[in-house]
Amino acid sequence: MKKLVGLVVFIAIILGGILGYKVVYKASPRDFITKETRIIYANEGINTKNFTPLLSLLDDEKEKEELISEMANLKYISKFYILSDKEFYNVGEKSITGVVDTGYWYFLILKNVNKYFDLKDNVYILKKEYREKYLKNTNSDLYMKNYKGLFIFSFGEKNLKDFIAKDGKYLYNKEIEDTLDIKRDSLLGTVIYNNSGTAFYGVNLLINSGTVENGKVISDTKIVLDEKESEILKNTKENRELIKYLGKNDIYISVDDFSKLDKIIFNPMVIGANVDSKAVLNLWKNLLGIDIEEILKEIDGEVIYKIENNSFMVKIKDEAPEIRRVLAMVTDKNSSLNTGFKIKEKDGIIKIGEDKFEENIKPYSLDIDTFIYGDLDSVNVVGFDGIEAKIHGEKNKIDMKVIIPVEVFKEIMKKY
Repeated sequence: MKKLVGLVVFIAIILGGILGYKVVYKASPRDFITKETRIIYANEGINTKNFTPLLSLLDDEKEKEELISEMANLKYISKFYILSDKEFYNVGEKSITGVVDTGYWYFLILKNVNKYFDLKDNVYILKKEYREKYLKNTNSDLYMKNYKGLFIFSFGEKNLKDFIAKDGKYLYNKEIEDTLDIKRDSLLGTVIYNNSGTAFYGVNLLINSGTVENGKVISDTKIVLDEKESEILKNTKENRELIKYLGKNDIYISVDDFSKLDKIIFNPMVIGANVDSKAVLNLWKNLLGIDIEEILKEIDGEVIYKIENNSFMVKIKDEAPEIRRVLAMVTDKNSSLNTGFKIKEKDGIIKIGEDKFEENIKPYSLDIDTFIYGDLDSVNVVGFDGIEAKIHGEKNKIDMKVIIPVEVFKEIMKKY
């Protein structure tokens, strides 16, 4: 009986120690995501994943052998994060921090740290021989500190210390947390650009995750827009007349007021950082007599762009004097603005280009909140045979999915 009681007590102590380690002592890489964090790379559940599909991305047998060797060590890693507070255009080597969570292997690995690192002023520095072996492309020292069950790395010693000081300043962001949970199984991990709280053309988050599955590379991208700024994409049009013409390799856009899209069409990322959008619009208006804003206002909520043959279908309002005036100018053979495009108008619908715009036998069914949609698979559109792409924008989110056969992906990598 005493032996049984002793065994129960022993098990209780072990379980209590594990629970205490996980709940009281152990930190998570997510604890260091604060409102200042801009760049997040996350790969969780590493020690439970089968990374064998990644071998299909390599042709060189030596590289495959090296990857297989590295994969064997992944059983010691639970989570891997890369974080930075810098904007993507300012990020540098010394502003990036790596966080490795080894789970229950932590104390065993900590015991062997001195083999690879020298300890100086309570901070570990990677030994020169290993830096030259593993970090050939940098002359900077790699600093490391073990902290609450994590190994934290940085090429900047100050950056490392500042990073650890963030503990306790975690800022919950539901979108980020949900993304990290949902995309946990992605072999290539998830990259998040956190733009929340800054005025960057209404974009809050840029998210991309990737994996390799069934001989295909799959990339999922999500753009989360600011709630207020996304009002420009609002759509209340219930009777969508152009959807029946929407087919494969077309882009469909539907918003209440196209003139509000000037923030997107004429933002510096599109026309250039040093270009004054208002000056461009005034130039068109004063020299050419074309009021772009009025033209956009006269669009009646729907546009289809057929990418394969560069054709447009535009629904216009009953009263659209500016559009009709410009159409007369560009179709006048004696006008300097004549484009040569084939243009027809019938029943408030303008067709521009060579496409016949035939009705789809199986028309798409889109939710009223959808403001952009596209289903692409043509080699003329995506550039390579076998690639599939979808884009779907609804409310304040835009989702894009690209599926690329592995062999095509390797061809793309070789070319670019």
